[in-house]
Formats: sequence, C-alpha cells, structure tokens
Amino acid sequence: MFECPDAHVCTSGWSLAPDGRELLLVNAERSELHFVDVETGAARGAPLIAAPQTLLQSTVYDPHRGDVLATSMYRFFDASAPPAPYRLLRLQPGREPELVWSHKYMWIHAPQLSPDGLTVAADAMNLHSEVVRVALPAVCAGDAMLGP
Repeated sequence: MFECPDAHVCTSGWSLAPDGRELLLVNAERSELHFVDVETGAARGAPLIAAPQTLLQSTVYDPHRGDVLATSMYRFFDASAPPAPYRLLRLQPGREPELVWSHKYMWIHAPQLSPDGLTVAADAMNLHSEVVRVALPAVCAGDAMLGP
C-alpha cells in the first residue's frame, strides 16, 4: 500500500500513470505537481509548477503528449482575478502552463482523457453536476497525426 510522503500534501488531486508505476500528487498549497514512484515513494525530477495565484485541484496524465492536464481555480476572488477563474491547464516540464479551457462560473474537476487522447471529460459544477467535453488540438505522435 502506498503512503503519502510527508513532503507532499496529498489531496483528492492525484493521478496514476498509465503504466501504474508513478503517481502525480498535487501540493495545492504551493501550486505544484509532484511525480512520485509508487514503490519507493521517491519524487522524480522537479515538480510542475502553475502560477502562484492558481489553486491546482485534480489531474490526469496525457500519455499521447507526455504531459499533464490539471483543473484549477484562481486562488483569490478580488479585482486581480481573471474573468474566467475556473480552468483546465496543460502542464509540461520547463514550459509555462497552457490554458486549455476556462469558464466564469463553472468549476470542473476529475478530468478523464479519452483513449484516443482527443477529448477530456470532467465533472462540472454550476449549482448542479454535468459532464463537459473539451476537444484537444491535433498533435504529432511519431509518424502519425492525432486529431482533426
């Protein structure tokens, strides 16, 4: 059984790698995502970091692109908040977070990636629950082109 390392804040924001060997753990306090070996509990590499004002929530690996999708919300609801504070971000090592989807009132969490990697479904709450669909842009995967 895996026990959360003391150095990480384990919340509901975690994701298991497709090969089952690694967990992605959310440290919401520091807006960080940590890759952790399931067997040893050791962190792999530097964490992925979102903007400091972002509260990361739930994640899913994207094996087609080799990165992570994470739901988030803006930490402060004041004059500095963007017009659409609820977001789906793409996070990659060494790159700025990419905004994939945002909404002014609809909070999303628990993203799930389709087997072909072209669609994300997530639980959405706007005083009720519903499923949202986000079409992902085409990418090259080896010699093949995925997507429209």
